[in-house]
Amino acid sequence: MEVREEDGKAVVKPEDDPDAILERMERLVAEAASNGEETTPLPEGADPIARKHREVVRRGAEKHRDE
Repeated sequence: MEVREEDGKAVVKPEDDPDAILERMERLVAEAASNGEETTPLPEGADPIARKHREVVRRGAEKHRDE
């Protein structure tokens, strides 16, 4: 990514084509999902912020699945 100032404003120019980045991410997610590997539960003493984030993501996924 290129960041520069132009007329007193920040200009951000991505290095790659955004559509190509999204397509690659979709492919990587599909490949990871197709592995079917078991996940390992985290210990109960996990970071509270990380635990809250996981709960929010899980609720969002469940809500999306219900729609």
